[in-house]
Amino acid sequence: MAGRFSDPSASDPRARARLWGVAFTLTGLVWSGPLSAKPASECVRAANEGQTLRDQGKLLSAREELAVCARPECPKVVASECRKWLEDVSARIPTVVVSLRDGTGADVSARIVVDGKASEEATAGRAISLDPGPHVFRAEADRGSAERSVVVREREAGQRVVLELPKVVAPPSALPIPKREAVTETHRPVPAVTWLMAGTAVVGAGVGTVFAIDAGARFGDLKERCPSCTEDEVSGLRLRSTVADVAFGVAIVAAGITVVSYLLRPTVTTTRPVATLAF
Repeated sequence: MAGRFSDPSASDPRARARLWGVAFTLTGLVWSGPLSAKPASECVRAANEGQTLRDQGKLLSAREELAVCARPECPKVVASECRKWLEDVSARIPTVVVSLRDGTGADVSARIVVDGKASEEATAGRAISLDPGPHVFRAEADRGSAERSVVVREREAGQRVVLELPKVVAPPSALPIPKREAVTETHRPVPAVTWLMAGTAVVGAGVGTVFAIDAGARFGDLKERCPSCTEDEVSGLRLRSTVADVAFGVAIVAAGITVVSYLLRPTVTTTRPVATLAF
């Protein structure tokens, strides 16, 4: 340890206190009087505390104490040594600059917390002084947070710590809203009378065909046997022929009505809703 008021044995706090007591006594010979006693004792205390903190690696606190004993109002021998120690400690204090990025590498802004305490200097992008050793850096923003543990090295100025915040994801575009529109359609439905007459024509044609075939068969039989055929047989033939003629007539009329009703069927207009996507 450079620049102590003691020999190597002064690493013992009690030994250091005894040696500084001697130093205080000596300086008291020069700084005599009741008004000088308090500043001198404060200077000695700050010098001892500054060395202890320095040896513990608490350089920031050591700098504060050594700045006290380096003041001009302290005894000259104390102030001279403290200024040397202060210069050495100040050179050993590292500084850190915290940079914030998002997922794309772009600079972003956020609240920076170092070891659980908010740091306005770090948030503003300025270099901050820290004791050497491990530290936890955290960035907090609306988009999320990021945390990183870094070992800060002694005597390294401007050590950069990069924290990467989550990338802001654009909200999904609004889904298209279905819009209902009316579509007008025209068609010509087949009326019921057309179906009815078509069925009647088919039935009439069928009945007429059956009776016509039967009448034809009976006519051939009676032609071979007449004039010996009976009146009932002739009447039956006439009845079948009449039924066949009537059935065919009904079929023809029904078929005509079917054709006419189909060709003259009315046009019907209908409106139905259709869903379309509106963006």
